[in-house]
Amino acid sequence: LINQKTKGLCPKTPLQIASENHNDKVTKFLIDRGAEITETEIDKIATNFKHNTLFLSYLNELKETKFKKEKKFWFF
Repeated sequence: LINQKTKGLCPKTPLQIASENHNDKVTKFLIDRGAEITETEIDKIATNFKHNTLFLSYLNELKETKFKKEKKFWFF
């Protein structure tokens, strides 16, 4: 249910609704509870919270940890 989209012309997830309403507590709650999120969605959410520096740092940390590029080392 956490990732289920609403019905209608413009279906949205609870995460999208919380973000668009600038509700940082519910947005963080949904992310922490396993709402599906992509790197581009984090960037979109960040634009909604551009004046909330504390929440922006949370999003940056989330982006770095969740989408960290793996360094590959080649051994011969």
